[in-house]
Amino acid sequence: MTEIDGKLTKKKKFFKGTIFDSMYRVPLLGWLFGILIAVLLEHFAGELLADVLGLPKIPVLFGCVIMLKKPLMIPGAILYMLLIYILPISIVARLSSVSANKVAAKLLDYPMFVSVLVHIALLYASLYIWSEISAYRVLTLKLTLIAIILTLSLNVINGYMGEFSCSHPGFMALGAYGASVFTVPRYSCGPSPAYG
Repeated sequence: MTEIDGKLTKKKKFFKGTIFDSMYRVPLLGWLFGILIAVLLEHFAGELLADVLGLPKIPVLFGCVIMLKKPLMIPGAILYMLLIYILPISIVARLSSVSANKVAAKLLDYPMFVSVLVHIALLYASLYIWSEISAYRVLTLKLTLIAIILTLSLNVINGYMGEFSCSHPGFMALGAYGASVFTVPRYSCGPSPAYG
């Protein structure tokens, strides 16, 4: 047995019988289902729990904003995150691990895009319900997704092509132009009624 195998065996023995031993068997499908349940819980019971904990509203960005503005609310914000996100996600993921593993194994019988679509649908549903709670969450989600798109374009240019380029504002301009073409209604070429 090599030294690396010996270290891995010691780590396995250390984590065996702990909560990590039961959680690593949960597939991504189970975690996404747990996230969806937690977001639904926040959607339906978040206001009530925030009132009970003495918070002025549902914490945005997992309580970071409330914690920075009013440090006395740190225990309430942490308890809110624990009761709304951490416990439900871990409990649902653990309880659904057997069925999630069966579904994940069944998805292997289909083409890869079916599995990808199922995972993306669960992620999209979770993000959609999560962002419905406040306008700040919608803005944060939009800016995060824009940053992801720009990061992926940087990976294509610098990573795959091996070129250094400062053309990312061009990518943003093309995206903005494409978005405006599809979202701004087109009018006829005649004069507008306001100018006769």
